[in-house]
Amino acid sequence: MRPLRAVTLLWVAQVRFWAPAASLVLAFSVFLAGRAMAQTPAGSATPEMLELPDHVPQQISAGDAVPIQHYAPSRMIRLAIALKHPHAAEEEALLRDLQNAPPQSIPLRAGQKMPAPTSTPQSPNFHRFLTTKEWNARFAPSLADEQAIVDWATSQGFTVTKRYSNRLLVDVEAPSALIERAFNVTMNSYKFHNEVDYSNDRNPTVPANISGIIIGVLGLNNIQRLHAPRPEWDQKTDDYQPGAVFAKGPALKQDALQRETNTTGSPTTNLTNGYADPTDIFSSQAYNYNGLYQLGHCCNPAHLSSGSPPESSIAIAAWGDWSTSDITGFATQYPYLAYNINGYYVDGQPAGGPNGETMLDTEWTMATANSFGSYLDTAHVYVYMAGSWSQATNSDVFNTMLTNGYARVFTTSWSCTENTGCSSAAINAWHGIFDGMLAQGWTLMTASGDRGATDDCYFNNPAHTSVAYPASDPDVLGVGGTSLSLNSDGTWAGETGWQGGTSTGSCAGNNGGSGGGQSVHFSRPPYQDYYSAATGRLVPDVSLNSGGIGQNFYFNGTLSPTGGTSIASPEMAGFFAQENAYLLAIGNICGASFNAPCGPYGQPHYALFDEGLNNRSQHFPFYDITSGCNSNDQTATYSLSYFCAHSSYDLVTGWGPSNMMQLAWSLNWERLSGSANGAPYLSWSGPATNLWYNTSQTVSWAVNDFAGNEGPNGTGVSGFWQAWDTPPSDSTSEPHGGSGDLFYSGPQYPDAVNGCLSFVNGANGCAGGVSQGCHTAYAVGWNNEGWTTAYGGQSYSYGPICYDTVPTVTTTTLSGTVRGTVFASPVTVTLSASDPAPGSGVALSNYQVDSGAL
Repeated sequence: MRPLRAVTLLWVAQVRFWAPAASLVLAFSVFLAGRAMAQTPAGSATPEMLELPDHVPQQISAGDAVPIQHYAPSRMIRLAIALKHPHAAEEEALLRDLQNAPPQSIPLRAGQKMPAPTSTPQSPNFHRFLTTKEWNARFAPSLADEQAIVDWATSQGFTVTKRYSNRLLVDVEAPSALIERAFNVTMNSYKFHNEVDYSNDRNPTVPANISGIIIGVLGLNNIQRLHAPRPEWDQKTDDYQPGAVFAKGPALKQDALQRETNTTGSPTTNLTNGYADPTDIFSSQAYNYNGLYQLGHCCNPAHLSSGSPPESSIAIAAWGDWSTSDITGFATQYPYLAYNINGYYVDGQPAGGPNGETMLDTEWTMATANSFGSYLDTAHVYVYMAGSWSQATNSDVFNTMLTNGYARVFTTSWSCTENTGCSSAAINAWHGIFDGMLAQGWTLMTASGDRGATDDCYFNNPAHTSVAYPASDPDVLGVGGTSLSLNSDGTWAGETGWQGGTSTGSCAGNNGGSGGGQSVHFSRPPYQDYYSAATGRLVPDVSLNSGGIGQNFYFNGTLSPTGGTSIASPEMAGFFAQENAYLLAIGNICGASFNAPCGPYGQPHYALFDEGLNNRSQHFPFYDITSGCNSNDQTATYSLSYFCAHSSYDLVTGWGPSNMMQLAWSLNWERLSGSANGAPYLSWSGPATNLWYNTSQTVSWAVNDFAGNEGPNGTGVSGFWQAWDTPPSDSTSEPHGGSGDLFYSGPQYPDAVNGCLSFVNGANGCAGGVSQGCHTAYAVGWNNEGWTTAYGGQSYSYGPICYDTVPTVTTTTLSGTVRGTVFASPVTVTLSASDPAPGSGVALSNYQVDSGAL
C-alpha cells in the first residue's frame, strides 16, 4: 500500500484540476476510510500487498491521455483476472511437437519405395491434439489457485460473474469504488484522441498469496483494447453494458436459393457495380476457391444431421452487433450462398446498432466456406459479439470460444498495437488462451492490420514502427494485404503488395497499407528460424486482396464495396474450414497406427513455411508478390523504415496469396506424408496401338493411389482429367491467377478413379468423339496430396490408335481401240484405289473378271 501522505499529495493536485475543493475533500475522506477498512480488518494483521506491473497504459504514463475527472464511484466495471499456466514451458514444448514433422521425403515414381527419412523423425505427439478434458488435466491452473482468486474477490465485495472449465479466467464485476479500494488505485476519466475512457492511475496491488498466480487484472482501463480497422466501425459505446457474460443471440439458417453455375459447376463471376463479388474471388483468376470447391468436401463430409462438425466450423470474434437482415440481404444478392449462423453475446449485447466489421467478417466467412446447396453442408459460423469494450471482454470472448468448443477455426479483424494498444499482461493472457486452442486442434488467424509498418499511428514517444496483435502472436496466422486488379470480364490484371496512401490521415483512416514488420513482444518462433537476422516474430504469414479492387458486402441494407486485411482474414478462415473438411473426408489413415482421423489441421505455420521455403509438394501454391511497400503518410512524415515486397517471403505479403486448391493439396502433403505418400499411377487398357480400326474403340484406365512406404494406406484419389490428342498443360507454379492449365482447373472428374475415352462420344458410356485418323488418349490423375500420375516422367498417354470408317474409293480407266461404242482391240482396265485423307490408306485391291474368283 502506498503511504497515506503520498496519496494525499496526489489528490490535492487533482482537486485543483477538477472541481471546487470543498466537495472533493469530503469525497476524499470517505474514500480513504473505505480503503483503510478493507485492507486492515479489525483484529488481523495487514496482509502483504504486492504490485502487479504493466497495468498503467503507456498513453497515461506519457501524458497523452489527459485526465478529466474522478470516475464515478458507482459505475460498474467488468474485470477478468487471468491466471498463470502452471506448466507453460511444457505446454509450449507440446505445441512444437504437435507440428514438428516436415515431410520425410518426396515421392518417387509409382511403385518405388521411399528413401530413408531426410528430416527430423516425427514426434510421437505429432497432431495428437488434446481433448478439452485432457488439456484441463494437464495445463489448467489448479482448482486451489482459482478458488484463492474467487475467495479474495468475494471478500472485496466483487460479484463473480463467471468461472471457466479451464480456469484461465475469473470474471468479476464491481462498482468503481470497490475496485479502487481492493487494488489501491484511483479510477479516473481520461480524454484520449476523440474518446473519453476510464483507467486506473497506477499499478494495482494484490495480496502476496495470490500475486504469483495472476498474469493480469484485465479491464482496469478501456484505453487499451482491440480496435476495428476502420474509424467509423470503432466507435466505443458505454463503458459497461449490462447482461450475462454469455447469452445466445439469433440463429439463421437457409439453403442456397439458386444454383447459379457455369460449366464447371460453380457460381459465375459478376463484378456487380464494378466491384468483386464472392464469385470473382472464387475464380481461378483470383484465388481459385472454385478449384477447391470442385473437389466436393465443403463442409460436412459425413453429412451429419446436425450440420458441419466443429473441425469445419468457424468462430468469429467481434466487438459490435450484427444485422440479421443484412445477412439475408447478402444471401439474396448472391442466391447461390447457403448459411448456418449462430450469434452469441459476451458481457452484454453491444449497443449502437449493427457494426460494419461484424457484417463484413460474417458475410465473407460464410461465402468462402459454402456448400452452395444445403445449409447443413455449409460451414457453421458462430459469431461472438462483445458488449463491453475492454481487455476484460476481449479475454472473455476468446476463452468463451475455447470452452464452448463449437468450432476449430478462429478469425477476428479487431487488433491492437503491441504493448501500447494492449498491455503486455493482456497479450500474455490471450497468448495462454491461444495456446489452449492450438493444443486442442484450432487454427487461428487474424488481420495483420491496415496501417502498414506503423500500426498504432501514434508517434509522440517518439515516432516508431509497430505491428498489430494478435497477428504478431506466434500461435496466430497473420493475414496481410495485396492490391488485386481484375479486368471488366473478371480476368486477372495485376497484383502487388498493398501500399498505403501518402495523404494526411491515411494510416488512421484504413489506408495505411498491409500491416507487417517484426514483433517486439514475441521472439522469433521455430518455424521462422530460417530468418536468422530476425530476433522477433515476423508478420504477416500470407495475404489476400485488401487494397485493390473493392469487394461487395451488405451493410445497413445496402450493397457496397470495402477492403482491408479484415476481409482477407475471414476468407482464409473459410479456406481452413474447407481444408479441415477435406482432411475429415480423407478418413482415418493418420496416427501411429494409421487409423486415426487426419483432421483438424491445427496450427499451419510450420507447414506453410516449410512449403514456402522448400516446395516439397508437386505444385507451389503461392503467388509470389514482388512489388509494393507498406509505407504510408506516417512513414513519409517521420522518415520511418518500412518494408517492400520481394521474391519469396517478405514483410508486406508474407508468402503471398494462394491458389486455394493447390494450397489444400500442399497442406495435405505436409500433414499426411508421415501416414501415406507416393505418386499415383495409371493402369491403361485398350486396343493394340499403331493399328487402324473401322469400328469405335475405347481406351480405359484406372487411377491407382500408391501408398508409399510410410503406412498401409494411400491418401485416396482426387480425380482425373482426360482428353483425346491434347497433351496436358500442368504448370508446377504460376505467378498469379489465370486459366487454361491444370494448375488452375484440377480434376475434370473429381473423386473419380476409373475413366475412358471412345472414338464415338457415348460409346460404352465413355466421353470422346474423334475424326478419322490416328489419335492418342491423355489422362492425368491426382491423389489427395496433389501428386499427379504425370509426376516423375510417368506416361500419361495411350496410343496412337487409328480410326477409319470411310470406305476406299476405286476408279477404273479403260484403254484400247474403240470403234463406235465397241472396243475393237484388247482392252486394258486400270484400277485406281484411294482412301480419303486422313484415312488408313489402301492396303489391298482385289478384282475379278466375269465370274472368276477374286
